[in-house]
Amino acid sequence: CICQSMEIPIPGVVVVGEQSAGKSSVLENISGIKFPRAQNTCTRMPCVVQLITDHREGEDGYALVSMNPDFADAQRCKVDEVQTKITDLTEKLARGNSYISKTPINIRVVRNAGPQLSLIDLPGVTHNADKMSNIHDVTISLVEDYMKQDEMVILCVVPAMSDFGNAEVIKLARKHDPDGVRTLGVITKCDDAANVEASDILEKAMMSRPTDVRLSLGFHCVINHSQIALDKGQSREELRAKENELFEEH
Repeated sequence: CICQSMEIPIPGVVVVGEQSAGKSSVLENISGIKFPRAQNTCTRMPCVVQLITDHREGEDGYALVSMNPDFADAQRCKVDEVQTKITDLTEKLARGNSYISKTPINIRVVRNAGPQLSLIDLPGVTHNADKMSNIHDVTISLVEDYMKQDEMVILCVVPAMSDFGNAEVIKLARKHDPDGVRTLGVITKCDDAANVEASDILEKAMMSRPTDVRLSLGFHCVINHSQIALDKGQSREELRAKENELFEEH
């Protein structure tokens, strides 16, 4: 079991999607941790994030970042330093023929409140072979390595404007979770769909038409921080307010 061999505590939630689908943003909104999401960057190594609650810990908490799952060589850092450490390790280790690496970066965040679970951010499925000739095969294999574990909850991230029927991660989820008991769809960038005349995002999210992709656990709609909003320092609270306003209007 990959969870046991890599010492990933259960429950585990694996976040999968095509490149630039908004996976890291979804994970960031769940965990409260910032991930590298600047323009022209992408997840190139799995990030296994352990969220741990310790009521004795101070308000700010702390993080450990290491290539070793036991964190034996890790030094405490601030939670908002995790993003830089991920970037540094990625640039150091994911290069050349290993532009997409299967070796995970291990992250442990200890705070006095919040969810307690493990989140796994994986490189997005892509056909863009500019950096790596077999990148599609490598990203598919990596996604399946985590998806096939029965202990994993699968979050299939799909942008609102995409064709759900052709989403590779949904097809893979059906392969490894045919009954759909551990697969949840997350529709990102819903604000893009809201600005398009005659958008059918509501029908897709509600699975109301016979032709719509159906998941037993359904779809959850979200919006993401845009790069402009990130550059302006938009907070999670401001994003949630924008999200609530959008869904109330539509």
